[in-house]
Amino acid sequence: MKQSRDLPDKEPERLIRFATRNRVRLRVIEIVILIVIVTLLAAIAVPTRVDRLPPHGRSRAARADIAALCEALEIFKQDKGSYPSSLSELITDDMTYLKVPGVPADPWGNTYSYRSPGQRDKEGYDLISYGPDGVEGGGDDITSRNLQQQAGST
Repeated sequence: MKQSRDLPDKEPERLIRFATRNRVRLRVIEIVILIVIVTLLAAIAVPTRVDRLPPHGRSRAARADIAALCEALEIFKQDKGSYPSSLSELITDDMTYLKVPGVPADPWGNTYSYRSPGQRDKEGYDLISYGPDGVEGGGDDITSRNLQQQAGST
């Protein structure tokens, strides 16, 4: 015997189940939409850009860039027998010695100063970030020679 859908005692129970199922579905959708909105707001509000780094963060970034450039210069010297005359020679049509596309600017937007042979290191090269002021001297310069001296003292 089939049960009729028109039974009055089953109707309220069925309506309650239907309403509960729809409420749960609606809450899941609301939560997903909320997560998407929060993620979008976080992506807009918290950009990780070098120009917003604190001063000590920029100095660390410059030291890391110089260390990477020094490594590329040493590999170039092993391959070619001498240091390049400019940093742009680290990027050729058939090979690049850098892990990033192009020669990077320092964290303050200035180009790194490169000389080979160097004025400070006659047998090698000078690689310098002039720091926040962008001017040679002033005590805020970050040089490859300073990095080498710090590495030797640790």
